Amino acid sequence: MSAPLQTLCQFLEDALTRQEQVRTAVKAQREAIIAQDTETLEARTADLTAVLEAIAAAEAERAARFGALCRELGAAGDSVSALIAVAPEPWKTRIAGLQRDIQASLNEARDIVRENNRLLRRALRRRDVCLQSITSRAGQAAPPQYTALGREHRTAGIAPAMLDSRG
Repeated sequence: MSAPLQTLCQFLEDALTRQEQVRTAVKAQREAIIAQDTETLEARTADLTAVLEAIAAAEAERAARFGALCRELGAAGDSVSALIAVAPEPWKTRIAGLQRDIQASLNEARDIVRENNRLLRRALRRRDVCLQSITSRAGQAAPPQYTALGREHRTAGIAPAMLDSRG
């Protein structure tokens, strides 16, 4: 019995490590956003993508192992909480601690992602105001505005034109 539980604990520890990597990556993204460093932001986003791909790849294995262990122990469902309810000590305490740590890391990463979203939206609004100010001073139509999905709003009006040195 202890070998499957040991394997599960190792899997949960790996999941915690991956979740902490997500948290670290989104924190680094926040710092790049604040510093307005787009190169670092792109690099941290690539790091985050790699970690998320690793999480997705591990999910199928986790589901299979976890489901089999829950059935073997007679758990009421396929959740960590259901497994904790039927696991013997000291596994119960260890699994509960890992569950708590994973959830805390996940919640912190979620909060940071929301903050990153807020910072990016604020920077986008600031950019739009600056561009609108520049174009209004030049007597041109306002620049296109972008939606939250990154699409350009279509507006009627005079479009800027380029003139060569001859006019």
